[in-house]
Amino acid sequence: HWMFSIRDPIERIRSNWIFAHPQNNKYRKDHTELEPLQLQLYRCYPSLNDAATRGLTFPAGSEANNNNGSYSCPELLRRVFMGDISKYGPQLIHYGRGYRYYLEPFLKTTNNGTTNSSIILDEKSIYVVRQEHMEDDLNSINVAFGGSPKLFPKKIHSIDHFWDTKTDQQPKHMDSLRYDSLPYVDRYLSPEGITNLCWILCDEIQVYKQLLRRAKNLEKDQYQDSMTRMAEHCPNEAAAASDNNNYQCPMFLSSDWINTGIPT
Repeated sequence: HWMFSIRDPIERIRSNWIFAHPQNNKYRKDHTELEPLQLQLYRCYPSLNDAATRGLTFPAGSEANNNNGSYSCPELLRRVFMGDISKYGPQLIHYGRGYRYYLEPFLKTTNNGTTNSSIILDEKSIYVVRQEHMEDDLNSINVAFGGSPKLFPKKIHSIDHFWDTKTDQQPKHMDSLRYDSLPYVDRYLSPEGITNLCWILCDEIQVYKQLLRRAKNLEKDQYQDSMTRMAEHCPNEAAAASDNNNYQCPMFLSSDWINTGIPT
């Protein structure tokens, strides 16, 4: 039996943008040192929306030396999102480590030269905890193994990555941790920015969908609820038949987009 904690891939990127933002580093519980590539990335793109629009569509050679970094701004962003930089440390590593990275032992890849789709092996007993429905999913898993349907409370207190911004200390009451009190909390994405992120996250979205589909603790309406949320962000990627071996995310059909920018 395997249990996975999952969330909407777009929301994962939004959260990580704030988590790794240099302005918030002072309040990180781990007080990780800022990294050169991290500083370059956030100097290149003041906001996630700027990264998702300008950063993903401009040619890789543009803005080559404006931040005195090892990579041009667009190249750095694409490498970070694809997990294609060996030099970066814990500050940026989570961008490129989506579901495929952690689920690789459970994925079956078919490649006949024209297709490359992955299907989570059906013989695995998979249970998921969706961040948006954490209490319900934990309780349903507990029931599946003979436990109480009310083991977890209706609202699980948030566990934050940051100290209290006013005292620099762990607050006595978890509810006093205020995410929106951090120096940088801008999560805005324009329709164009969301579309571009959906395109580059296509493969992760397909694995996310397969996890939802194969979760033994989700009823049909719960599965549909999560798929509806995904379709609101990424209608094309949500509709793709990811279990069909003939399906392939557009990003795998050609690598030209890495240099030219994603199609607009």
